[in-house]
Amino acid sequence: MIAKLRVTEGADRGKEFNLLKDGRYSIGRSLEADFQIADMMASRVHAVVTVAKGKAVIEDLKSTNGTLLNGKPIQSAPLHSGDVITIGSTSMEFLMVMTAPSAAVPPKKEEDPTKPVTVAESGRVIGGYKIIERLGVGGMGTVYKAIQVSMGRVVAFKVLNITSYDTDRAIKEFLREARTGASLNHPNIVTFYDCGCDKGVYYIAMEFIEGVPLDKILEEKGAFDVSLALEIAIQVTDALSYMYSKGIIHRDVKPSNIMLTRQRVAKLTDFGLAKQFVRSGLTGYTKMGEGKGTLEYMPPEQISDALHCDQRADIYAIGATLYDMLTGKPPFSGESIRHLIESVERRHPTPIRKLNPNVPDYVCFIVEKCMRKRPEERYQYPDELLRDLRSAQKRLREGG
Repeated sequence: MIAKLRVTEGADRGKEFNLLKDGRYSIGRSLEADFQIADMMASRVHAVVTVAKGKAVIEDLKSTNGTLLNGKPIQSAPLHSGDVITIGSTSMEFLMVMTAPSAAVPPKKEEDPTKPVTVAESGRVIGGYKIIERLGVGGMGTVYKAIQVSMGRVVAFKVLNITSYDTDRAIKEFLREARTGASLNHPNIVTFYDCGCDKGVYYIAMEFIEGVPLDKILEEKGAFDVSLALEIAIQVTDALSYMYSKGIIHRDVKPSNIMLTRQRVAKLTDFGLAKQFVRSGLTGYTKMGEGKGTLEYMPPEQISDALHCDQRADIYAIGATLYDMLTGKPPFSGESIRHLIESVERRHPTPIRKLNPNVPDYVCFIVEKCMRKRPEERYQYPDELLRDLRSAQKRLREGG
């Protein structure tokens, strides 16, 4: 039996996930989920599909908003080809094809470019890199810990998740990420080592960071100390200032894309949405009227048209990330994507001091200025923001 899930409605429309062998496959918005969906109404690990002996069952994992099968809420139910699973605003079709044993000719692993590397395949060598373990799954690719065989160097190894939906564009954007990352050299930006394609598998090899993403720290410990939040914001803003000097904007600054090492060094990662721009206009693969990024940290203009956003979108995102670090929660949330978008476009976040009275007014002002709805009312360039962040850090150290 060959089974797959295909998203038909929602932010991930067109995305597919293959269930190629018996096992349990989790669905949710967390990186730990086997099939990650960009849906704030989904729980981190929302549901699980179990495939065994030619049959499949879906089970809701006590999610906050429940799971629907063909429009009806379920706790556990058998799946049949053509069934529609709905999680939040995401609908996905379950497809199943039975294959006769005599006719089944399993493809060689190296000849199946659409098949993601799995934990069971640790030890597989791709392009001279030996897979050790899976670290996480993103919208564009899966990241593994691997060893560069020729040098014995541990790397973060990102493999493109190819689906049947707009494959050419996905490959172009993946390779653009590699080229963009390779052009950057900054202590607060992850280092890109290599990229390539080995028998249909596209990959990027990057610096392996011994650290933890900020969103994990926030989830486990809550709001940061003001001094640490400022220190991280300064490092990331310095990285954005450097990128701007190279004609590059990130477009997806958020806690999950910032790693913090034990030495308190912040590293900006994931350049899948980064794009180059020139003064006469913007260039890239984003379509007119297409929004890209993560809603909780995106400015209004990026939601409606990511093509024409500029460095001030990154400045907004730094402000939103700093807000999260200071309060322990994103500036906006919503019971639906529509409600969340409406909040970003029309409402103001809860004042920081109402959530954390220990944050000085002058730090709150910086965040508020970063997050103004109109781009022309924000800091215009990363250097301007960096100056005020350093001044705030100095004032905080002096007890002001």
